[in-house]
Amino acid sequence: MSRSAIGGITIVDRGNAPPPQWVPVAPAQVIYNGCIVGGMRIDAGYSEGVEILREADGIADVTNLDTPYGVVIGNNNYTEEYSSTYKSEYITAAAAAGPHTNTTDFRNVEGPWSKGDSGSRAFVKIERIFPHTVLRAPLFNDAVGTAPTLITVTTGNSDGLGCTTGSTDVAGVADLGTIYYRSGANAGVYRVTDDSSATVHTHDVATPYDIAVGDTAVKVPLRPFGMCFCRFGTDDAYNGYINVAATAATNYAVIWVMRLDLSEAGNEYVDFTFDGVMFNSIVRQNTT
Repeated sequence: MSRSAIGGITIVDRGNAPPPQWVPVAPAQVIYNGCIVGGMRIDAGYSEGVEILREADGIADVTNLDTPYGVVIGNNNYTEEYSSTYKSEYITAAAAAGPHTNTTDFRNVEGPWSKGDSGSRAFVKIERIFPHTVLRAPLFNDAVGTAPTLITVTTGNSDGLGCTTGSTDVAGVADLGTIYYRSGANAGVYRVTDDSSATVHTHDVATPYDIAVGDTAVKVPLRPFGMCFCRFGTDDAYNGYINVAATAATNYAVIWVMRLDLSEAGNEYVDFTFDGVMFNSIVRQNTT
């Protein structure tokens, strides 16, 4: 399978999902290709279109109660707009009154929308997300294109049960992180970490060989499989990656990891599905 394109989340397996659809963008919102948009919250203005799924606030985003709706794969800008920060195309929606006096060249929306309407306001094309949808997210350190920090062992372990290194991107949460040994006798080995440190890493299952001073590794706040907690992006503006510099100790989305690949520097990624709790639309209706 191909790796995730820089600066965006992609669909790995959509299963028996409907075809992509065009949806309007909520007034005054900026939406980037490769981002996850949320289902329309019952908030003033947002019932008129989609928006970027906000950063999780609380356990399983209990404060926002946002619902993943789709991954953006295109928009109806005839003239491309490109962000060098996020390395992605984007579209900006006017205020609610904007379609009445629109001068932007919007084209090519399909589906039930009239050409007169879709030619006067911002739309995005999305692939729907369901609990069975397998997504691929790049792993970045607080910014698009910044790889997880390579750490070097300063104190080894003859039992293969941990090591001390330079600082990782974020302190660990017990049983919710993975260290991957990139060089040395244990190169290619993944271990779930049970520490809460940025420098002292421990794991219950020993490595095949001694861990030696000078070995290199990366450590991320995800497990190599199973239920995990994570944070997307760095703020509410862009969520096209999982941020390995953000702790999932208190505020996080709940996902299920199918594949964590840390083997290539700068191309680290994770394949995952969202946990069903993120889709309970009746419970998660936001009326604030």
